[in-house]
Amino acid sequence: MPSTETSINLLIVNRLSVSLTFNSPTSIIGSPPTPSTPAVASNGTINITANGMAGCAGSFQLVAEGYVLSINYSVNPEGGPANIALNLPMGVIGEFDAPGYHGTSITPHLNVYNSIPSGKDGGCVVPLGALANPPFENGQDFSNSMFGPNIRSASQISATPSEPCKSGYVMPADFTGGQLAGAVAVFLDQWQGTETGICNSDDIALLDFLKNYIVTASPSGPLTLWLPTMASSGNAEPISYLLSGYMPMPFIDAGSSWNSDTVTCFLTLLLGGGHFVAICAKDDLPSSSGSVTPMDEMLKSSALTTKHDIGNSHYTSLVNVTGTYYLNISSDFSPPDCGLILSFLTGRTINNPLARPGDYNSFFQLEGWPYSIGSKRHTADYETYTQTLWNISTYGACPYSEKRGTTLFLAPAGWTPTVYQTTRMAPYVGAYAKNPSNPAPQAWLNTQLIEIPSTAPALPAGYFDSE
Repeated sequence: MPSTETSINLLIVNRLSVSLTFNSPTSIIGSPPTPSTPAVASNGTINITANGMAGCAGSFQLVAEGYVLSINYSVNPEGGPANIALNLPMGVIGEFDAPGYHGTSITPHLNVYNSIPSGKDGGCVVPLGALANPPFENGQDFSNSMFGPNIRSASQISATPSEPCKSGYVMPADFTGGQLAGAVAVFLDQWQGTETGICNSDDIALLDFLKNYIVTASPSGPLTLWLPTMASSGNAEPISYLLSGYMPMPFIDAGSSWNSDTVTCFLTLLLGGGHFVAICAKDDLPSSSGSVTPMDEMLKSSALTTKHDIGNSHYTSLVNVTGTYYLNISSDFSPPDCGLILSFLTGRTINNPLARPGDYNSFFQLEGWPYSIGSKRHTADYETYTQTLWNISTYGACPYSEKRGTTLFLAPAGWTPTVYQTTRMAPYVGAYAKNPSNPAPQAWLNTQLIEIPSTAPALPAGYFDSE
């Protein structure tokens, strides 16, 4: 049987702050690894190639003062998975463009960076290229690094300060190593049109969709963000909160411009995992607002790339099958050339895919990772969620969750939320109470994690499920 030629063409982008020199090439099988250039400058590229008729395997180093990056590789002449092993010094992180490589001829792409420390247990993540000068896109590497070791465990979340910041909202646990605020600032610039050309096109498409929804969903004018007024009420884990009311935050100011404080809050909590409900059920709307378009209907009728969510845990004790994702991602690896928003989910507060607009409210949030059968990323996040009851996104986690009674609201003019007994948070279709003769909240609401003032009024009779 004739031999099969095997080869590797490894492209390495050096995002470190130093120039790296090719060193110590070793061949085990096939030709020795050969560089396209003897050294690679900061932000430069280098190709390493090797081949052989009976396979190719070897190693090499990229070195600088204080840096030794060792790389071993092997490609099987019979095909199947290749092996590439990295040995990186502390403070350096590497990300490939695929979860693995198969076949007799492979062309992997590796980016190496000075890492950003994240969390309290030695985790590290990729620096976000949108914050570089000049900026560049590396959403794939950045988002993939969020799922490295010691980044998103319950212990990382419990170490987060829980008091509201000066702007009134509880800051998310930041998986990005302090880069979340920078990502929000980039999105805010895009939102307000003050700086363009930095955001990924997929992110721009969803930001434009959200802007359009806020402005056009209600005939009575732009929606308002309602922020729970809350403070921690104890040191036990999982942490609990006192909900005392809600603060309105208009998206549009008196000069018909976007209110940057509101948009910053909205984007911070969206990227940080906050659970939002857009009030559009006719039973909740004031008569003056007219009908409000459900977000899930607007998303599905848009030209955006979506996929059906086969099941989530919101507003049900079983599985809610009404969800829709933006984008369409089914693997546990970020796709090439992606942006930051990879798992935006919107669905219905009643678990009925046949319900008509007006019969339900829309919820939306950024999930940690899109759900698909066998997704280890989604499953691990769900296990962490069950320990903390903090809503978890790709980039952070926060206590704004319907199951904690701390839903964030988008609502039309005339809708005003009130803290009540029984439901505790403001009631809305999908989160009404049960059994008027012996009032009780929905079974999914964890009342041990939310306190309200003793002076809160009793729940009015209209806020009970009819079933």
